[in-house]
Amino acid sequence: EIYTLSLHDALPIYTEALQLDGKAQLADADLSDAKYNIHLSDAKGEVRFNQKGFLADNLAVTMNAKPAKFRLAVGGFASDPQHGAEGSLHADLPARDLLAYAPMLEAYSDHLSGNAAWNIAFTADNDTVKSPTTRIIVKSDLRGVALDLPAPLAKSADMALPLTLVLDPPTAGGKVDLTLGTELYMHGRLVSATAPFAANIGIGADTDAPLPPAGLKISGVASQLDVTGWMDFATSDSTPNSGSSSDVLAGIDVRADALMLYTHDFGPAVFTLTPVKDALDLKFAGNTIDGALHIPTVELQRRGITAEFAKL
Repeated sequence: EIYTLSLHDALPIYTEALQLDGKAQLADADLSDAKYNIHLSDAKGEVRFNQKGFLADNLAVTMNAKPAKFRLAVGGFASDPQHGAEGSLHADLPARDLLAYAPMLEAYSDHLSGNAAWNIAFTADNDTVKSPTTRIIVKSDLRGVALDLPAPLAKSADMALPLTLVLDPPTAGGKVDLTLGTELYMHGRLVSATAPFAANIGIGADTDAPLPPAGLKISGVASQLDVTGWMDFATSDSTPNSGSSSDVLAGIDVRADALMLYTHDFGPAVFTLTPVKDALDLKFAGNTIDGALHIPTVELQRRGITAEFAKL
C-alpha cells in the first residue's frame, strides 16, 4: 500500500482537547472485507480523517479486474447521524459476479448472461441506535444482461428492467426484498440453520401476504405466463434444493392474459399449482382450457402424468 499523509493536530497547553484533521492520498492500495468477501485493489484517491471518523470519497478502484468507484464514510462523516458507516460502490460487472455475493441466488447464474452497471450501497447503524441494523441495497437497470427465464421474466440484453435488491444482514435468516420493474415483487427470508428459504412473489403487483413455511409462493396477474417453462425450471437440477418440488415452490395462483402451455396460447386463464407429496397438482380455468394435471416429481417415467380436462 502506498500513500502520502498530510496531518494537522492541535493540542492546547491548558486543556485536554485534541483536534485532529488530516488527509491521506492513496495510490495502488488494497481494500478488503473478509466478512463480505469483498476485495478492491489499486485504490487511488483522497481519504480525509479527524477524531470523529474518516471519509474515502470517490476512490478509483479495481474489482474483479474491472474499474469501479468506491466511497466509504465512517463516524462523523456519515450523512445520517444514526449511521456508523455508509459505503457505496459503482461498477460495470458481469451479472454472475454479483450473484457470487448472494449465495441464495447463485444457483440461478446459468439463467443470466452479460454485464450491467451496478450501484451498491451499504449502511450500518451506530451503537447508540436502540436496535441497530445493517442494510445492503443493489440497484441496476439490467441493460446489457439477458434473462433466460420463462415469460413474464424473459429479457433480452438490450432491454431495461430496473432491479432493486435489499438485504438486511446477517445473510443467514435475514430479510430480502427484490423488485424487477413492475413485473415482480419478492419479499422473503434467507435460509438459516433453523429455517429454510421462504418468499412471496407478486406478479404485476406488490404483495404483503405472510411468508410460506418454505419455498416460493407466487401470485398475481401476468400479461403472459409460460407454464411449461416454469415447470421445467422448477423441477430442473439448476434450482436450489431441487431434490423436492416443495422446497422450490410453495404454490402458484396466477391469472394470465395469455396462458402458454406446451407452446399453445390458451388465452386468458387462471393457473394454480399445489405441491403434494412427491408430485405437483396443476389446475387450469379459462374459456379455452379447463382441467388438471398431476405430475410426479419422482419416478416420473414409472408413474406417468395424469390429465383430466373438460376443455382443452
